[in-house]
Amino acid sequence: MKTSRDPLFHSLLREHRAKVWLPPCGTVLLAALLSLTVQGILLPRLFQGNPAKLFHTQLAAALLLISAGIIFAALLLHRTRRSPAATAAELDAEAHAKNRLEAAWELRNTDHILKHDLMQDARDAYREYRFSRRPLGLNLCLAGLCLLLAGNLLLLAESRAGANAVRQEKSGKQKTVLPNPGQQTKNNPPDEQSHPEKMEHAALLLTLPESEQRAKPLDEIEWEGTGSSVNGFTKLVLTVSVNGTQRCELKPDTPAEQPGEIKTGGFLALEDLDVKPFDLVSIHLTGITRIHGKATEILSTPQFIEVRPFREDTLVLNADAVSGETVSLINLFLAIQMDLNKALFRIRILQKQSAGQKKQLKEAIRGLEQEQQKLSSDLEQFLNSEEARRIPADAVNHLEKSLESMKKSCLELKGSLQP
Repeated sequence: MKTSRDPLFHSLLREHRAKVWLPPCGTVLLAALLSLTVQGILLPRLFQGNPAKLFHTQLAAALLLISAGIIFAALLLHRTRRSPAATAAELDAEAHAKNRLEAAWELRNTDHILKHDLMQDARDAYREYRFSRRPLGLNLCLAGLCLLLAGNLLLLAESRAGANAVRQEKSGKQKTVLPNPGQQTKNNPPDEQSHPEKMEHAALLLTLPESEQRAKPLDEIEWEGTGSSVNGFTKLVLTVSVNGTQRCELKPDTPAEQPGEIKTGGFLALEDLDVKPFDLVSIHLTGITRIHGKATEILSTPQFIEVRPFREDTLVLNADAVSGETVSLINLFLAIQMDLNKALFRIRILQKQSAGQKKQLKEAIRGLEQEQQKLSSDLEQFLNSEEARRIPADAVNHLEKSLESMKKSCLELKGSLQP
């Protein structure tokens, strides 16, 4: 057996590695632990409802913190550089071995006549000596570092998957949005020029308020619209509906009898509609004009106003009972259902003014029914989960009533597809 493979030298090298590598590895371990804590606890609270931004911030935080840990570890490693002989000298001082181990280590690869005697003296001196547990600590530190780095990677992978899922869901919802009928008319001038009898047409467009506006129950909303008709409009009103039910028709300030381009507007007082928080108010222009000698109803693309509570903090559930992920999930259910309601109203508008486009209407209704069915299945799965038992009973009751309405809507949509 070679002298360098002696068990005493093996213990010396293990002790030397532990003294050199334990501080740098501990530094990287702390950096990985801090990175995992920031990614898993702090950042999800700051970026609720924005999975894409959350993923990019988590990735930047992980790279920054772990890189800083590696840099500090490199500095520590530079400062703690030493030779095994220096570690042997420290051990000799601790074991009162009178430099026997250091001398044996220095002569390990020589042919000195005292090498074997010194080695035997070192073995005798360290026969009862108990080496420290630093090597075990180093092994535990390395194992913990591997686990924490794996945790960082898994957390980033999960965050990226969530961001991709939301992106795909948004792209799926965009497919159900119907085209603007007025825009279709504008984009087809060659067809109109080839058929002069179709030149007599009319269109209406709401320019205010902006789409997806939010307002309080007592707010007053200014609205504006434009229209065009070669014969003028015999009737022009702003049709107002709440949650799909028509409430009133408001006459504009400007008369619309004159032919050609018109601009009109007015004010809508939400207080007069007796709306409540979370109601969906839809508005569109309704006009009647004569096209080819026949009275024809013209509708604009609808705009939507979401009624919000007076205080936004009423939207926040009890943080002690409900996790941030649960609140985000419930908000996502609400946002998707709101988009489906808007898509359904657009289908109704298109159905009234595009009676000849039955195939396009059926495809739109079929897509809407599939999205509604998927949302109701996801909500039912959530209500049957363990997380749903931690939210307040009132919230569960509202979600269960919403699920019943979703299933009823699915049946009605499916029934409308029957010939």
